[in-house]
Amino acid sequence: MGHVRAAFFLDFDNVFSGLFKLDPEVAVLFATEPGDWLRRLATTLTADAPRRWLILRCYLNPAGWVNHRDAAGSPPGCTSRGSARRSCAPGSR
Repeated sequence: MGHVRAAFFLDFDNVFSGLFKLDPEVAVLFATEPGDWLRRLATTLTADAPRRWLILRCYLNPAGWVNHRDAAGSPPGCTSRGSARRSCAPGSR
């Protein structure tokens, strides 16, 4: 079975803060265990075959923060799953 070549660019702060407003526990799970999310994206709504991630980029705001007991620091999942992490200063959008 072949794969669809794909690139994934994640604006972590916007996705995380949106999830956090809806459900803080889901947002923390997303930040600490992104592998499940990436696997689901790789196999959902594809036309021909599962996606093969050629590029994974996670963009972060180094000044960002969330007041939650499990969300301190930067998300480990963004670096532990083979994605490159980029810090973006506020206002660089």
